[in-house]
This record gives sequence, structure tokens and C-alpha cells, in this order.
Amino acid sequence: MKRLSIAQLFFLINTFIGTFISIIIILVYLSFVSRESFRNKQELLLKKSELVQHLKLNIESFISVARRFVSYREANLFEQLKQQFNTASQAPDTLQKIIKQISNLPLISEEKALFKEISQNADSLLVYTFQVTSYHNQLIAERDANRDPALMTNLNVKLEIARLQLFSNEFIQNKEKLIVQIENFESKLKKRLANELSVSQRWYELYALLEVVLGAITILLTFLSFYIVRVKVTKPIQILQKAIHESEQSLEPLKIEIPKQSQDEIGKLAVAFQNMDVSIRNKEKKILSKNKKLVSNLAYLRKQTNELNIQQWIAKGINHFTPSLKASYASSKQLSTDILSNLLEYTNLRQGILYLFDENTNSLVLIASFGTVLEEHIPNNITLGNSLVGICAQSLGTFYFENIENDHLIQWQTKHSEEPLTFQLVTALKVRKSLIGVLEILHHQPFEKKHFQFFDEISEIIALTIERHQNDAQKTTLLEKLHISNEELRKREEELSQNTEELQAVNENLERIVAERTQFIREQNKIIEAKNKEILEQFEDLALKQKELGAAYRQLKAQEE
Repeated sequence: MKRLSIAQLFFLINTFIGTFISIIIILVYLSFVSRESFRNKQELLLKKSELVQHLKLNIESFISVARRFVSYREANLFEQLKQQFNTASQAPDTLQKIIKQISNLPLISEEKALFKEISQNADSLLVYTFQVTSYHNQLIAERDANRDPALMTNLNVKLEIARLQLFSNEFIQNKEKLIVQIENFESKLKKRLANELSVSQRWYELYALLEVVLGAITILLTFLSFYIVRVKVTKPIQILQKAIHESEQSLEPLKIEIPKQSQDEIGKLAVAFQNMDVSIRNKEKKILSKNKKLVSNLAYLRKQTNELNIQQWIAKGINHFTPSLKASYASSKQLSTDILSNLLEYTNLRQGILYLFDENTNSLVLIASFGTVLEEHIPNNITLGNSLVGICAQSLGTFYFENIENDHLIQWQTKHSEEPLTFQLVTALKVRKSLIGVLEILHHQPFEKKHFQFFDEISEIIALTIERHQNDAQKTTLLEKLHISNEELRKREEELSQNTEELQAVNENLERIVAERTQFIREQNKIIEAKNKEILEQFEDLALKQKELGAAYRQLKAQEE
């Protein structure tokens, strides 16, 4: 008998396992289908039972409303009855629609016959009830439309007779008979539901037993497969693996004897590994000679790649900062705070401080800080030449300090933080060798090479941006001063124009007064000249009279003598 190979043996075992698993899956599927079928039947029977209960409640409610109507004669009760009885009503719970829903459900022959009788009895009872209430409603309308006492008495008698029809023994017996039929129908549905549950449970238990038996057989076959794998495959492969591992530790070709299985895949694999080991060692010598050159080329490429990555990172950072640096800001503090926040966010550093140079006091003034250190712990003014920041500003250079301890900010950080910022990068912000300010960056770990190149590139851009902002601020200040001067000049021109107009009015008034006075003086002169002329004439008359008197006196004197 021909010996089976490992592949054939595995194929045979896997075929059995696959067959049993397929049967188990089919049984699980049948169990699932059986449960789903029972669940659907259960839902259908429950729905039937619910509709039957709903029908019973609605019939009782319909009769109760009809009795209330004929007893109390409320118009809204009759409208409610019409809506329940009307088959064309849009309401989903009308009696006719409930009966139709139950009729449309799948029923067995016994249930169909019983429900057909129920529906006929329900229709006749409901039609009779509605006819009585309709007749009662018609009598009410006739009574309300007539005022004849004899006719009203006759109508009242008819109303009472119609009311008693809904309370008669025959009506009550028909109603009770219908309710009993509905309850019998409901009990049959529940009994059928219990039978379906029992049958489904038995089938489910049978499927479960078959699944357990076939599952146990499948597990046994699986363990058998694992045992064969252990004996036929795993153990020989471990021996082969050990031989290969020992061969890897040796510089000589594979010489360890590997057990070979005749007509076995593992034996063929062992021979193939021996041949492959010889081929690999022959090619390894060729590869080693080329490997040294590749290693040197790889190191050079890595160095160039790192430099390129740093340059790309720097260019990306500059592009990231360009929109914010070109934006307009209301104040230097707002601009500086935005610069620091963007710097720390992009570089993942801890603390940033920015000082601006004040030419009037020849010192650095704190303009903004961003990070874990509060501004109250940072000096507001630093004289050039004092502290690390002042020395950096005086030399217009860039300084990097590691593990600094004598700085007051570092001392405060050491006391109040688990990770003190002991690494400091200070760079002067300058434009054309003119100091603009100083940028100070602190971190709890050493700076990387890309950080130095980045800050060397970005510091000049920041300095130009701050200078542009300062120039814009100065221009704005000068424009505001010029505007204020123009306003003051305009006000003075308006005042001068107003004064000129007032002076012109005064001059015109003076000219008028002078003209009037001149005219008055001329008139007075004329009057004086006239009076002088009159006085002169009177004086001449007096002189003439005096001469005459003198002559008369002389004559008189002469006569006296």
C-alpha cells in the first residue's frame, strides 16, 4: 500500500473537518431558520391576539358610546359613532378596519370559519346598534324642529323605545355571545401559540444535540490534525531550524546532517536548504564587497536627506509665518505676542520672550512673552551689557547656553517647575547692523540643529517686520500730528477770517460814524459861519450905531457947551 504524503494526509483530514463544519453550519442555519420561523409565527399570533383584544374592546366601547348617546343625547357621541362605523374614515382603529386587518392575516381553516362567524355577528350587532342610534338621532332632530306638545310627546315615547332597544335582554345576549366567541377565538390562538412553541423547542433541542455531537467529532479531528502536524511537520522543521541557526553562526557552508524523510516534503525541504545555503554563501561574498560602498553612499545620502529635510522644515516655517508677518496689527505687543505664539507652536519649544530696543534709554524693554513663565517674573528693562540678553544685544550676535543656573528666571523655574528651562537661545534682531530687539527662547531640552538654522533665518524676517511696524506706527503718529496741526490751522484760519469780518464790520461802522460826524461838523460849520456872519453884521450894525451915538453924543455935548 502506497504511503500517503503529508499534503495528502492533511487534505484528507481537512476534508473531513470541512464536511463536519459544513454540516454544523447547516444545522446552525436550520436552527436559526426554525427560530426565525417560530418568531415570525409567534409575532403573527401575538398580532392576531392583540387585534382580537382590540376588536373586543372597540365593540364594547362602541356599544357603551351608543348607550351613552341614547341616554344623554350628546351630539359629539353620535359623531364619534359615525367615525367608528364609517369604513371610509381615515382613523386607523375603526371597527371595520380592525376586522379587515384580522381577515387579511393568514388563518387556518378552523380559525377562518370561527372568525367568519365572529365578523358576521359583529357586523349585524354593529349595524343594528348604529341603526338604532341613527334613528334616535333623527327623532331628536325632529323633536327639536317641532314645538307641538302632542307631537313632542309622541317623539319622546319613540325615543324611549329606541333607547330601550340597546338595553334589551336580546341585545345583551347577542353582545355577550359575540364577546364569548371572540374570547374562544383568542384562546384558540393562544393554544396554537403554545403548540408552536413546543414543536419549535423540540426541533431546536434536536439541532443543538446534533451540533454538539458533530462539534465533538470536529474537535477530535482537529486534535488529530494538530498531532500529525506536531509529529510530521513541527518536529522535523524544528530540527531543520536548529541546523540552519547553527549554520548561520558558522562561516563555513552547512555541514550539519539533517534527517531526511523519504518521499517526504520535509526531506526535500532539507535538501533545498542545504543547496540554498551553499548558494547564499557564494553570493554573500560578492554582496559584502558591494555592501561597503553602499553603506558609504547611504551615509552620504542620509546626511544630504537630513540637510534637505531641515531646509524644507525651515522653508515651511517661513511660509507658515509669512501671512501673519504681513498682516496689520494694532500694537507692537499684539504683533510680538503673535510672533512668539507661532514660533513656539511650530518649533514645539516651551518659552519665548521678545525685547525691543529703546534708543532714548539705551535699554531693552520687554514687549511680549509666551509660554509657561508669567510676565511678572521677567525683567521689564535690561541695560545693554547686563545679563545674557544685554550682552547678546550689545554684540549683535546669537548665543546658545546649556544648563545655565545663575539666571534669575532659571532659578525661579527650578523652584516652581519639574522641568526647568535650562537651555537658552538668545539672538539679536537687527536690520543693517541696527539693533531692533532681542529674541530669547527657553526649553527644558537641548536645541536641535534645525532650530539654530531656523532662528538664524527667521530672526532677520522678524526684525524687518518689527521695523516695518514701527515705521508704520511712526508714520501713523506723524499723520495724526499733521492732521491735528491742520485742524488747529484750519481753526485759526476760521478765527482769523471771523476776526477779519468783525474788523471789516467795525471799519464800515467807523466809516459810517465818521461820515455822519463829518456831515454833522460840516452842517455845524455852516451854522457857525451863518451865525458868525450874522454876528458880524450885528457887530457892524453896532459899530455903525456906536458911531452914530458918538456923533450924537458929540453933538449933544457941543450943544451943552
